[in-house]
Amino acid sequence: MPLRCLHARRQDITNLLQHAESIGLSRDARRRLAWFSYALSHDGNISLTCRYFGISRSTFLRWARRFDPRRPETLEEHSRRPHRMRAPETSQEIVALIRGYRTAFPTMGKNAIVQKLLTEHSLTVSASTVGRVIERHGFFFGDRPSHQHKRSGTDYAPDRTLASPTATASSASTPALRQGSGETGEAGALPAADQLPLFGS
Repeated sequence: MPLRCLHARRQDITNLLQHAESIGLSRDARRRLAWFSYALSHDGNISLTCRYFGISRSTFLRWARRFDPRRPETLEEHSRRPHRMRAPETSQEIVALIRGYRTAFPTMGKNAIVQKLLTEHSLTVSASTVGRVIERHGFFFGDRPSHQHKRSGTDYAPDRTLASPTATASSASTPALRQGSGETGEAGALPAADQLPLFGS
């Protein structure tokens, strides 16, 4: 008894099962062919087939409607990868333009380059993409220490040994004492100890 949901003859399914290996059908695809073959050999009894193979009726019907004997790949799971994938690499045109800007202006930042690409070449590129291109291709052509370290492949650690502005201001506001005199070098300085008045005398 034919199945209305299955657009294939029993002979079609038998032929596919016989040549399953040569045409590269997966194990899952062969199992689905076995469902259909069993159902057709048992008067199209879907309920019996589902109980025998331990599958749901909706699963059987979904694959039966999808199956096309002329296209055995319809028995395979669809790839879940998106139809449109983002290109893994930025175009060479954009890379060359970014290099040109960084060569002419070594300290030009990614945001400025984004604006240049848009206004001068009508190219829309994100700042993060420009930053990745600069890092990936090593577009560090400046004389500043950070660029020199990037070119040499070493980490750049700024010199933080300079005194803080607070400490510098504090030391600058404290006048230095003249050695041996007890006086400061500023007008209105404290008198020496032997010049202080004696109280109670």
